[in-house]
Amino acid sequence: MIEGETRGWTIGSTETTRLRSKEGEVDYRYMPDPDLGLVYIDDRLVEHLRDTLPELPEDTISRTVRDFGLSRKDANTLLAQDDGERLEYCARIVDAICSALSSHDRMKVGKLVGNWILHELGGFMAADNQPWSELSVTYAHLAAILENLLQKQITARSAKQLLQQIYSDSDPAVSVEDLIDEGNLRLRPISEEEYRQLAQDIFDQNPDMVQAIKDRGQKGKAMFFVGQMIRNAEEGTIEAEKARQVVEEMLGI
Repeated sequence: MIEGETRGWTIGSTETTRLRSKEGEVDYRYMPDPDLGLVYIDDRLVEHLRDTLPELPEDTISRTVRDFGLSRKDANTLLAQDDGERLEYCARIVDAICSALSSHDRMKVGKLVGNWILHELGGFMAADNQPWSELSVTYAHLAAILENLLQKQITARSAKQLLQQIYSDSDPAVSVEDLIDEGNLRLRPISEEEYRQLAQDIFDQNPDMVQAIKDRGQKGKAMFFVGQMIRNAEEGTIEAEKARQVVEEMLGI
C-alpha cells in the first residue's frame, strides 16, 4: 500500500524522507477531466520497456569502479561530464591499451587512464574553459602516450609534455611516435650508480633537509629530492619511481 504523502530529499542523502501526509485526492486538488478516457497499458509494453532500457547510471558507475579500478567519486565525475562522453573516451583508451599490452592489468590501466583524463587533460581544458566538443586529443593520441609510459619508453614528465603539445595542436593526424622521436623524449635510462651520484649531489646541496628527514622523521620531504633529480638530469633519463626508491634507500626511510 503506497500512502499519499509529500516526501523530500536533501543533497547527500540516499533516500527521500516523509514531510507530510495527504488524506485523500482532495488534498492534492485533483480535478478529473471528462474529455480524457482511461489508458490501458499492456504488460507486454512494460516488459519491452524494461528489456530495452539502457544501463542505469548507478549500474554504470558500479561497473566502472569494478572494471577500471576508479573510485566512485571519479567514476561519477566521468559519467556526469559531457553526457558520459568522457567515460566513453576513457573506455576506448583502456580497450586500446589492453589490446596492445595484453600483459598489463586492466584495472591498473583503467585507473591510470581515468586519472589522466580527469586531472591532466581535465586540467588543460579547465584552464582554457574549452568544451569537450573542441578537444583535439583523440583517444588514439592519449592511448599511444600512455602505452609508451607503461612500457617505460618515456617518463611521466615527457608524457605530460606530449599531451600538452598535442592538446595545443589542432592537427588530429599528428603522430605521438613522431613527436617522441623529434623531441628526443624516448627514455635513455641511466645506471644505478648514476642515480645514486645524482641523489648524493643534491643531498650535499641541502644538508638541512637531509637532517630533517633523518633526525626528525620528516619523510615527506624526500619527494623534494626526487623532484630535484628529475629537474637536474637530462630530459628522458630519470624515472620518478626509480628516483624515489634510490632516495628512500640512501636516506634509510
